[in-house]
Amino acid sequence: MAPDDYARALGGLEDAVGRLVDAGADAVSLMGTSLSFYLGSEAHGALLDRLCGAAGERPVSTMALAVVRALRSVGAERVCVLSAYTGTVAGALTSFLDGAGIDVVSAAQLDITAIDRLTEVRTDTLVELGSRLLDEFPAAEALLLSCGGLDTLDAILALEQRWQRPVVSSSQAGLWDAVRLMADVPVPSTPAGSSAGSAEGHRTPVSEPSAPSASADGASSATTPDRNADTSRTPSNCIVRTNSCRRSASERRTPASPPAMRPYR
Repeated sequence: MAPDDYARALGGLEDAVGRLVDAGADAVSLMGTSLSFYLGSEAHGALLDRLCGAAGERPVSTMALAVVRALRSVGAERVCVLSAYTGTVAGALTSFLDGAGIDVVSAAQLDITAIDRLTEVRTDTLVELGSRLLDEFPAAEALLLSCGGLDTLDAILALEQRWQRPVVSSSQAGLWDAVRLMADVPVPSTPAGSSAGSAEGHRTPVSEPSAPSASADGASSATTPDRNADTSRTPSNCIVRTNSCRRSASERRTPASPPAMRPYR
């Protein structure tokens, strides 16, 4: 979980995407928050270009982009951030979010450098540190738990119930965003195995599920934020590659509105 480690991991990006494509993947998302933001906004744009080149016409995204989109979906522009990173990587996250128009009003980090230590982070630790941030900065509109390796589901439940504010985590946002990509994937016009109808595929919009939040009795429910929240302000470093891979590099650097989507929650 250091810059040298990220560079080595990304060295095999094209081969990894190629294996996914060969296995029949219809969309590709790079799951790794710091892996995709650590070099900054321009490098993130270049990373999306690499994903596009390797994935062909398939829609692509990254976990860093997913976090930005999830925060926008709940209408959060001022956030507290609790991350697993060291100070240097946490600072890079703050800069990345700032470039996306999201103001980090306060941040704390766990200073973890070894991936295997992520499993040692307890839910009560995340709840305690997250609560401290939200208590000290009541103007924050959401809390971000950043690092896809953290086990955050129970912490999200506890923090949202206590503070009545959205809590976005890397893993949940990444999965939510990956499902969104499938809304622009060709699907068969007839059920699998059916000989009726045309063999040609067509594009069918897929309803995106609201991310569930557990209620106090453990039942799953869905909370809905302000659907008028502005989710269209996407800076050039956060362009979503959905059927945009054929555009030139200069075109992909210009701001664009992402496809309509349901809120993260």
